[in-house]
Amino acid sequence: MALKEYEVTVDGRHPHKTTMLLSEADAKRLGAVEVKAARPASNKARNPSNKAAKPAATKSRAGVEDASDPDASE
Repeated sequence: MALKEYEVTVDGRHPHKTTMLLSEADAKRLGAVEVKAARPASNKARNPSNKAAKPAATKSRAGVEDASDPDASE
């Protein structure tokens, strides 16, 4: 008996869909729909091409004094 993945709608107060491994006879009895196997992406890179972090953009703070400077005038 070969089991396949089927999508079944579970009835109740809050009906929802779930995936189950069922035989063909059980799938017919429950009214399940066979799930097609998703093909993995063949061109997906295993590692990132560049791991270096980009430096944060610095904005010019002209005219703004450093708050940690005790000699700063107000």
